[in-house]
Amino acid sequence: MGAAAVILTSRQYWLIALAQAMMCLSGATIAPALIGITLGVVGQAQFRRQNGRNQAYNHAGNMAGAAIAGLLGWHFGYAAVFWLAAGFGAATIVAVLTIPAGRIDHHRADPGRCWPSPQR
Repeated sequence: MGAAAVILTSRQYWLIALAQAMMCLSGATIAPALIGITLGVVGQAQFRRQNGRNQAYNHAGNMAGAAIAGLLGWHFGYAAVFWLAAGFGAATIVAVLTIPAGRIDHHRADPGRCWPSPQR
């Protein structure tokens, strides 16, 4: 969200480039994190089914987001698209925070690491 605000408000080339790099890095880490959370919640046996559902919602959200961004950009200008991105970022944070930490089994999510035993 902060990077989108920097891009929207700044006129400094290097600051915008740094914000773009931060957005790229965060975008590159979201997919592996989501896959790890999914694996930790549903386990190996149900992973393919749940990951398919996750991807279906991901692509539907991308299409809806692109359509909304296009409409907002057309009616209100580029600034509205950046505000939309910030809103999507906030919604993502809220969605992740609603996952109870106890539901994620770190052994299932990453069996190669040394995790403490789950308390169940």
